[in-house]
Parts: sequence; C-alpha cells; structure tokens
Amino acid sequence: MQNALPAEVKLLSDRVQELYAAIEKTLRQNIFDNTGQMGSLRFAPATSRQIVDTFLQTLAGDAPQDQLADQLADLTRRGLGPRAAIAVADVLCWHSLELLERPRRGLAETPAALSTPPPLPPQRGEESGRAIPPLGGSGGRLRPDIEAYRQQFLYHYMQAQAEHIIATRESVYQNIGAALEKQINLEQQLRLDLERQQQQLARRVVELETVAQVSAAVATILEVDRLLQEVADLTRDRFKLYHAHIYLLNEPEGALDLAAGAGEVGRQMKTLGWRISLEREHSLVARAARSRQGVMVNDVHKTPDFLPNPLLPKTRSELAVPLIARDKVLGVLDVQSDQLDYFTNEDVRIHTLLANQVAIALRNANQHQQTQLALAEVQQSQELLRAIVDSTPDWIFIKDQEHRYRMVNQGYANALHLKPEDFIGRNDLELGFPEELVKGNPAKGIRGFWTDDRQVMDSGKLLLNPHDPATIDGEVHVFHTIKTPLRNREGQVEGVLAFARDVTERERLLAEVEAAYRQYVQRVWTQFLGEHHGGWHIELQVEKDPPPPRGGKGEADGEMLSAFQAEVAREGKVKTISGAGDNGQAIEPTVAAPITLRGEVIGTLSLQDIDPERIWTADEIALVETVSEQLALTIENLRLFDETQKRASREQLTRQITDKMRASPDIETIIQTGVTELARALGVSRAYVKLSSKPGE
Repeated sequence: MQNALPAEVKLLSDRVQELYAAIEKTLRQNIFDNTGQMGSLRFAPATSRQIVDTFLQTLAGDAPQDQLADQLADLTRRGLGPRAAIAVADVLCWHSLELLERPRRGLAETPAALSTPPPLPPQRGEESGRAIPPLGGSGGRLRPDIEAYRQQFLYHYMQAQAEHIIATRESVYQNIGAALEKQINLEQQLRLDLERQQQQLARRVVELETVAQVSAAVATILEVDRLLQEVADLTRDRFKLYHAHIYLLNEPEGALDLAAGAGEVGRQMKTLGWRISLEREHSLVARAARSRQGVMVNDVHKTPDFLPNPLLPKTRSELAVPLIARDKVLGVLDVQSDQLDYFTNEDVRIHTLLANQVAIALRNANQHQQTQLALAEVQQSQELLRAIVDSTPDWIFIKDQEHRYRMVNQGYANALHLKPEDFIGRNDLELGFPEELVKGNPAKGIRGFWTDDRQVMDSGKLLLNPHDPATIDGEVHVFHTIKTPLRNREGQVEGVLAFARDVTERERLLAEVEAAYRQYVQRVWTQFLGEHHGGWHIELQVEKDPPPPRGGKGEADGEMLSAFQAEVAREGKVKTISGAGDNGQAIEPTVAAPITLRGEVIGTLSLQDIDPERIWTADEIALVETVSEQLALTIENLRLFDETQKRASREQLTRQITDKMRASPDIETIIQTGVTELARALGVSRAYVKLSSKPGE
C-alpha cells in the first residue's frame, strides 16, 4: 500500500497536467470567440491554470463561496466569449470525470493505459467518428457535484456576461453621451469659428472689392491733386473709417507734406500746410516712410509715436502704409478708426495692396503731368520758332530727298501768293518755277535749285549761293541762298534746310553805288592826275646798252604799245604779245595788266623784253596781275594820303584864322582880321565884306 499511494499521487498529478493542457487547447481553439486579453494566445496558459485550480478547489470544498463567480466575472471582463466558456465547461467536466474514475479502476492497469489520455470531446457543431459519451459515472450521468459545478459555471458566466453587457452598455452610453456633448460643443465652436471666418472672409472680400473699386476709380485720373483727393475720400467711405489722408515725400526738404485728406477736415489740414519731418521719432507716418513697411497701432493713447490732432479727436486706432512704386517711396497712406483694436495684420496687407495701386496711379499721373509740361514747352518752343520763322520775309523751307517740300514759312508762301500747306508734298516744277531755274542751264550760268540741293545732300556740307535767281510774278529776282543738310537721329542726311533772302534791290543799289563809285574814282583820279601834269609815265631800262631800234621804227613801236595798253585798259584784263618771231606783231614781246581800283581801270602795267623769242609763262602773267592789284592799292593809298594832307592843311589854316579872329577885341577887328587872313591864304589882291540888315541890299 505504501508503494501504491505515491503511484496514485503521481497519476493524479499527471491528470491535472492533462486537464491544464486540455483547457489551454480549448481556449486556443476558440481564440476568435474571445476579445480583449482573452483574444491573445499569451494569456491562455495562465488562464487555463486559474480555471482548473478553481474547479479542483471547488470539488474539494476548499474554494471560497464567491471565488467561481469572481473568476468568471474577471474572465468575462477580460473578453471570454460564450462559445469559449461553454467549451471550457464541457472539457473541464469531461476530464474531471476521467480524473476521478481512473484511480478507482485500480492500479492494475498498465502504465501505458494510464498514460494514454482519453480523447477530448468534439466541439459543438463538429462531427466525430464516434458518439459523444455521456458526462457521468458508469451510468452515463455526471456526478451531482460536477453537474452542480457545471451549472454554477454557466450560471455565473451568464450572470457576469449580463452584468458586463449592462456595464459596457452604460459605459458606452456614457461615452456616447460625453462624445455627443463633446461633438455638440465642437460643432458649436466650429460653427462660431466658421461664422467668424465667414465674417472675416466677407469683410476681406468687401475690402478687396473696395481696393479694386478705388484702383479702378483713380486709374483714369491723371491730375495729381484730384487723384489723391479721390483716394482719400473713397478710402474713408468704402472702408468705413474715421479718417484717411495722404502725405507726399518732399525729398529735398526731408519732410512729408499733406497732399490730400478726406472730407472737410482733410481740406482744412491741407490748407494749414500740415507737414511731418521725415526724421521725427514719434510719428507713425514718418516711421512708415523710413521703414518702408506698414505701421499699426490699435490704441494710439498708449504709444509714444502718436501725434494727436485737434481736428481728429476721436482717433483710437491708426494704420500707416508707405506708397512705393519701382522701389521708391512716394509718400504715405494714413488711415484712422474711432474704435480700439480695429486693425489687424490682414488690414496691413489689404491697405498695403491699396497703397501699391495708389502709388502706381500716382506715378502715372506724375509722368503724365511731366509729359504734358514737356509737350507744352515743346509746343511753345515750336510756336515761338514758327512765329520767328514766319515773321521774316526771307524764305525758309525744308525739302526731302525727292525735292518735295516738307516745311515752308509764311514769307515764302506770301511771295508765291500761296499758303504754307499748299507747298507740302510738291516740288518746284509743280509750283510753277521755270525748268531752267529748277534743273539749271549751264549755258546761261544757271546752276539750278535741284543741282544745289543734290550737292548739299550728297556732300553733307553747307552750300552758299550769293546769286540764286528765281522768278516771282514773271520777274527774275536774285536771292542769297544758304543750304545745309538736314539729318535724322542716326545722322543720315534726309533732306535740305534752306534760307533764301531776296537781294534783288540790294544788288540794284550795289550796282548803282558801284557805278557812282567808279565815277567818283574816275573823277578824283582825273583831278589827281591833272594836279600832277596829266599823270605818270615811268619807263625802266634794265640793260645798260640796249640795242638800237630796229629799222628806225621806234616811234611806230611806241604808238603800237600805246594802242595795246589802251586795249588792255578797255577790256580790263591781262594780255600778252609773245615772241618767237612769228607772232604777227611789230612790237617786242609784251605783257600788260590793267591797274584796277574799285572796278575802275586807272592805268596799265606793261613789261617788254627785247628778246624776240620771249614766251610769257602763266606764272609770270599771274605775278604781273598780282603786282598790278597791289600797285592799285598802293597808288590809292598814296592819293588818300595826299588828300588827307591837303585836308589837314586846310583845317590848320582854318584853325589859325579862327584863332586870330577870336583874339580880336571888337567886331571891326574880327572882320578885318578874317578878311585879311583869307585874302592872304587864297592869294587874292582884294577882299570885301558887306553887312546888311535886309537881304539884297
């Protein structure tokens, strides 16, 4: 018996291990029926031991009264499913029957039989090769205590499952309620946020529309003052602000001058000449211009940068943004609100966008005004130039490469009894000028208008024609014409600019003066030569022993020379008689040049050579001509000097007589002195003075 007891204990221990394994296998087979911790395989070994231990303790009467209920409640909370619970109860009772019956069958069984575990009962719904044996003793029924345990197991599980379901449902309901409450609060908050965002979005849309409207309104305004005033008024009204004004930067003086302000207050400030120094520290406007960024203050009374304005006492918030165009600060847009915390960073962006549009419009307006001023100055200059051009009677005109007129002044038009516009696009032939004056006539010495035009355009140089003929009203007039090339921006000649002055009358007067002067020269030289016994005849013998006269014809040669000199004087040009023996002349080789003074021949310069073979060269003839010209000037200077001396002698004699007369004490002495001195000066024998109170006596 002592050996049998340890064998029975060992057998019981093995059966308990088999029961652990059977329950663990059942839990693993029903793993997908479980949830929570029970749905994990790592909890199966510990859970199977707890179930088996509680079962054995309950059968032995050692388990506390509520242990099974607590255990099933714990397993239910941990996720033991209904199918798994029933399977555990069936396997537990089946193996417990085998565990209790095998020791009573004795130890006579072979170890192999004892060590072979009974087959596990098939799971519900599964088919097997044999029928499910009844759970019980030899009569096929469970023992009352095992049956009671099975019922308690299932009862406590169902009760725990029901309580768990109820608790879970309450928790779910509570969680759902809390979640619903949280969702409602979240939806309310989202609704409030959405409404606020919609309001902000609507405000931004309105502000952006306002920016677009203001930009469109001022885009067509090209007058700076009107443009800025329109911007100030529209900005205040459309953005519903307390005030808005615009400062322009005065760079030379380093200041910001108020250029426009909204409403009557703005106009008053502009009239007062409101100005802010660019370097002023406590000024939002100056700071915006210096920093080139928007400056925002939502409580002006708490910032030192705010400059209070007595004309704007309700200002509470202020925003200043610079007007920048092409990276240059033009001024500052300053807006104000009568509400605290009115402006946001989005307002800074919106008003910066508006300021940029205003800056572009302002730059365009400034450029337009500058362009208009420049055009006005150009137009004024053109009108002045046109007035000057039209005020002269001289002809001023421009022709193109095809000799068509592009511009004609009033003086030229009046001369042809036309309007200046009648010339445009027409040439000289179409205007009625004779063809020989237009194209030239070399046989008559007429160069022609077009010949001069083409010479100027081809050479690119100025041309002076002091005797340019033109026909006006059937009469030929003489013009002094200056033509110069007209160039484009690339320096290419594209026409000719001409100035022509009618010198017909001047030429006539000059001809008369020339004729009168010639008469004068002839008269004074005749007088001068008469005073010198008929003139000068100078003959120079170069050789010491000249050859004798040929054939005794000396007097005849002299007469022929005089006739030759008279011919030179009459024609007024140099003439020669060459040698070579066959010249057909009876006199020696001679060259004679007229001595001309102011167009009047006053003598001749003649040279003869006794060499009968002498040929006069061109250089020699030119030298003789030059000397004759210089000789004429020298002789004229001599005559003028002689005349000056005579005039000086007369003036000296007059002064002497006058001085003696002034020294006389009375009138009789004065008369006597004057008559005596005058008679002595003139060399007369008698002189008389008769004074009478009546003419003719």
